[in-house]
Amino acid sequence: ATPGMRAKIQANENLALLGAVFSGDPAGRNCTIDPQRCNFYGTRFSFAHGALIMGEMQVAVNPGKNPAGLPGIYKIGFWHATTEYADQRLGIDPATGALVSLADPAFTPDPLNHRGNWGIYGVVDQMIWRNGERSVNVFMRGGVTPNDRNVVSAYIDGGIGIKGLIEGRADDKLTFGIAHAKISNSAVALDRDRLAFNGPPSPIRNGETVFELSYVAQILPYWSIQPDIQYIVRPSGGVAHPSNPNAVIGNALIVGARTTINF
Repeated sequence: ATPGMRAKIQANENLALLGAVFSGDPAGRNCTIDPQRCNFYGTRFSFAHGALIMGEMQVAVNPGKNPAGLPGIYKIGFWHATTEYADQRLGIDPATGALVSLADPAFTPDPLNHRGNWGIYGVVDQMIWRNGERSVNVFMRGGVTPNDRNVVSAYIDGGIGIKGLIEGRADDKLTFGIAHAKISNSAVALDRDRLAFNGPPSPIRNGETVFELSYVAQILPYWSIQPDIQYIVRPSGGVAHPSNPNAVIGNALIVGARTTINF
């Protein structure tokens, strides 16, 4: 959690503009370890390292509680962080000032920091069929960030949601989705450097893909249960197994459930 401000301009029922500015440093000053350990209780409201700025435009199609047409929402937005971010592949040799690979064992380079970070994204959520209380929606999200200062440079997901699939259970929702995160070119180049300098086993990351199936069962008006199944292909993009460096972490199957009670 960080201090911040949010604002929204509702131009009309079809168009809204949103903006926000937050502290860009939830960990606090002089944190050199896991930020969650630096700020264990989430109450260190620091202003030490820049700001996180976000903006979004939302366009609603057929808005309202009971529209005549099929409703949908379309969003496009950006975020910009003003602090510094280290390069994913290169560092600076303190002796010569030359750029060297972080994987080169001959050097102990200082970080090559880039000023600021940013991303742009879009969201689509559109109903494509409706019959009384039953409906079908399709959704898609995607975004990109710079290659040189981010582990993940592109992300996309999409899927379909069906409300009232079973006759007589109009409030239940079945959702199937697919998501893919692409490892940035700079992070992949660092993996190739590790392979070149150190030899195998040095896996080269690619991307992570997730398939998810969930069902929200509305047991009572205030109580729902949501079983969920996920299958993850190449967790973390394909990294070495911690107990067997000659192999990568295998695909993962996750089965869980969530329950929600509204008072």
